Amino acid sequence: MKGLGLLRLIIVFMLCIQQYVFASDSPKSLNIMDLQQAGEKQPLKAFNRAMFGLNEVTDKYFVKPTAVFYKNKVPLIARKGVSNFFTNIDHIPTTVNSLLQGKVKHAGFATSRFLINSTLGLFGIFDVADKIGLKNSKYQREDFGQTLGYWGVPSGPYIILPFLGPSNLRDTVGTIADWNLDITNHFEDQHQVASRVLYVTDLRSDLLVADSVSMQNKYLFFKTGYEQRRNYMIGRKLFNFDRKEKEDDDEWDDEF
Repeated sequence: MKGLGLLRLIIVFMLCIQQYVFASDSPKSLNIMDLQQAGEKQPLKAFNRAMFGLNEVTDKYFVKPTAVFYKNKVPLIARKGVSNFFTNIDHIPTTVNSLLQGKVKHAGFATSRFLINSTLGLFGIFDVADKIGLKNSKYQREDFGQTLGYWGVPSGPYIILPFLGPSNLRDTVGTIADWNLDITNHFEDQHQVASRVLYVTDLRSDLLVADSVSMQNKYLFFKTGYEQRRNYMIGRKLFNFDRKEKEDDDEWDDEF
């Protein structure tokens, strides 16, 4: 029970940095019109503002200082191995959700990368698959929220989850479904805690550069960045499905 209590504290610590991920990885730059539209039609605006503030405080006093220490003290080669390890684990839910979307080629691609890196790459610490032609740059992460969006499930209202960051009703359901596909969630309590701390710290350290970005309305900037990114990730499947499948087939044939 003590381990479960500690795990809950780590969950508080973990994914609040998602708001930095979603803003920094937006497929296009944000403009004034985007931000104005983002401020409209927010049924949970008061709740979201409160949770945004809570997440900001958590990041300022806990997550960011840990990430700064990690980046300054841990050698780059070790941090790269950590990032590779967690990317490799992420291939499991990607494979499942690719199949659920009918993306058989990409499911096979993700599975091949996972098997090679989990064996020859020492549990994914080294990206051996990338060296032999299964390029990481071609890997596209898939989750159950994207799968629901692919099949036409509407996003629902925008939500900022306490300590979990930006989401919406559809993606919240998707997060719950994907939780069981993350193998680190099946570790023993102490190992699960350690893996979560390491994952969050490593990810936040990669996003420290985003702290220097100047923004007038941080809340709306993150909201718009999140929504654009999610729409892009789902839309690339809806509108580029046939073309992308053909390109994948051609590239696969050329490489093998």
